[in-house]
Amino acid sequence: MPYIISDWELSVLTPGSKDRGKENRPSGKTGPFADTKETTDNYLTEVFIMTTATLDPRAGIDRPATFIQRIKDDPGYQAFLLLRVAFTVAPIVFGLDKFANVLVDWEVYLAPWINDIVPGSASTAMYVIGVVEIAAGLTVLLKPRYGAYIVAAWLGGIIINLLTYSGYYDVALRDFGLMLGALTLGRLAGKYDPPGLTVKL
Repeated sequence: MPYIISDWELSVLTPGSKDRGKENRPSGKTGPFADTKETTDNYLTEVFIMTTATLDPRAGIDRPATFIQRIKDDPGYQAFLLLRVAFTVAPIVFGLDKFANVLVDWEVYLAPWINDIVPGSASTAMYVIGVVEIAAGLTVLLKPRYGAYIVAAWLGGIIINLLTYSGYYDVALRDFGLMLGALTLGRLAGKYDPPGLTVKL
């Protein structure tokens, strides 16, 4: 509860009001308002202590939120973290599967015209694509500010490949949604991921 300073206290505390304090000071020879210099000084000291006792010098310091606090209280950071995890895990898993073909035979998605211009076989092209996807996922993990746009550009290239290869328009639409998610991650990373090479959760 704030302490309310009376008119007399204000007149005494105001610089240059030495005489005015005597005019407005409550009369009486005993108690806290006794007409002695020692009592008045003690009273003013008490007023000062009561006025400043509730002031916390740390109250005005804006401390950065901890990782746990941001997860609990910041919806924007929650969305950023979810997208960061998704675009780290998915590219790495898809990239690794380019070498194993457990999820699907990836070569069927390669448009013939692209297969004609890339050196080597379709299998070799898939291996290169796998390495790129793994690298993109690791970049999102470490620096989503930059990695998110690498993944978005990569998805854009996949969409072009699928749109020029009849029969996979549904997959192209799915990847378009993923590209929008990657762009959203990039925008959020502009707030939550510092520029430069600093890695921050």
